[in-house]
Amino acid sequence: MHAGPTRNVGERSPRQAATRRDAAAGRCRAKLSKAQIGSSDGKARDEERCGIINALRAHLAELGIVAAQGDVGVKALRAIVADERDERLPIDARASVMVLAASL
Repeated sequence: MHAGPTRNVGERSPRQAATRRDAAAGRCRAKLSKAQIGSSDGKARDEERCGIINALRAHLAELGIVAAQGDVGVKALRAIVADERDERLPIDARASVMVLAASL
């Protein structure tokens, strides 16, 4: 019984290496729900969500508003957009990014 190719200690599998490259490049990988795993359009939905998150982050970064990576950071950015008393986000910009935040 062959267990597959052997790797040296500490060597990453091709999948681990790809995940690390994606993370280093700032690409997000949305987690799939059980319903999406069997779905053919789950990947397209994940890519669309990732694009929306990247657009939201880019717009807010231009105004000096940044947050951590992952769901925690996205929640923080959505909270900033939703808080009308937060003065870091100008009214005109808030209207634009509200559309992005609402689509998440």
